[in-house]
Amino acid sequence: MLDEGISVFDESFVRDRQLHLTYLSEARAQPGKQRDLDAAAGHGLTAIQLAESLESHLSVGRIHELCRLLTPDADVPAVAEFLERAKGFMEERMQA
Repeated sequence: MLDEGISVFDESFVRDRQLHLTYLSEARAQPGKQRDLDAAAGHGLTAIQLAESLESHLSVGRIHELCRLLTPDADVPAVAEFLERAKGFMEERMQA
């Protein structure tokens, strides 16, 4: 359902797309049959890319929450890439 919901937002809904991508990433990271850490990390990376154009504390908070959720799986290459990119993103936001 999240995939379908995200597809409804066109490019003018950057914040909504970004937030829904973080929810989708979180859902993919949860234990169960939907668990797909590569997809979770990929959605997270896209969410970071969108968040870079926003001035939203909520968007930054969602990225931070994804980091917390995915850190135990840092040995997965896609997750490690997400965490590294998220770290840089968070550092930039703290300096701003």
